[in-house]
Amino acid sequence: MARLFISCNHDDFAVGQALERALAKHDHVMTVPVAAKPAGRWEEQLLRGVHMADAVICLLTPNGMKSKWVVGQTGIAISCEYTRKTLVLPVCPKDEIPNFVAAFHCFWLTGTGPDDIEKLASDLDEAIDAHLSKRPPRIFISHRHKDDQVASMLIDLIESAFKVPDGSIRCTSVPRYKLPVGSQSAESLQTDLNGAEIVMGLISRDTRDSEYVLFELGASWGLRKPTFPLRFSGATFKHVPEVLREKSSLTLEDVTQCLQLVEDVGRISSLERKTTPAGGVPDAVREKAEALARAAKGQGAVNTKASTERKDFGINS
Repeated sequence: MARLFISCNHDDFAVGQALERALAKHDHVMTVPVAAKPAGRWEEQLLRGVHMADAVICLLTPNGMKSKWVVGQTGIAISCEYTRKTLVLPVCPKDEIPNFVAAFHCFWLTGTGPDDIEKLASDLDEAIDAHLSKRPPRIFISHRHKDDQVASMLIDLIESAFKVPDGSIRCTSVPRYKLPVGSQSAESLQTDLNGAEIVMGLISRDTRDSEYVLFELGASWGLRKPTFPLRFSGATFKHVPEVLREKSSLTLEDVTQCLQLVEDVGRISSLERKTTPAGGVPDAVREKAEALARAAKGQGAVNTKASTERKDFGINS
């Protein structure tokens, strides 16, 4: 599943909406639905929709080429290709490729009938799936390596509530979520931060002593990423790095706030929720939230999957 933005002129809304429905059959979702009229600062919300998308589909029809919005959003998407590894997918009439997307693989809009739209959606889905296999993690967990137990249990909580494809979480101290062997640490972390949907910062009373955590959280703030300051081990608001104090933080020592974190991840990220019972919290999610809260208080932890893997890899907790 990917988060998509379809840029199209209002005269092409019918085509855009048909394509939106066809892509939904492939389990993709829109950051902003075609023809939506966002309340409030609508220009800013459309811009955010482009920035938050894994792929931007640009309908460069004759109508689209006359629209400053479509051309402008295509330019923004191209810039996001460099900064966020966004996939740019120009859709053009057969053999009519604008110069500014000539370097891109373009897709043909051969017609507007159901079969034409389904074929286009299938071709786009194939390109999106190939791109997703190489995309940066969706969640980046910034932490001190000595806090690996809390980090691993935070991952356990996320995985209890969501379907988490391989490579969707970066956490450099926990096996299976570390940087690939042989990668350039600084460059890889920068790429991961650029592409992340959410950055979580584990904040203890001595986090300010970690240059790496302060750098990562400062970079996240500069990139305007959704950043969650997560306090534990007695940390209070004064221990949150100053650049993030304007953001709401929560304490992992409170089970209720751990469950709130799950809801916030579901609201912001593209991760798919696991089936949940109507009107309640799944037992597995509550169990992991309670275990995380105990670990956050320094009261020890149950034997979780991630902590078991640390032992399997011969790493001391």
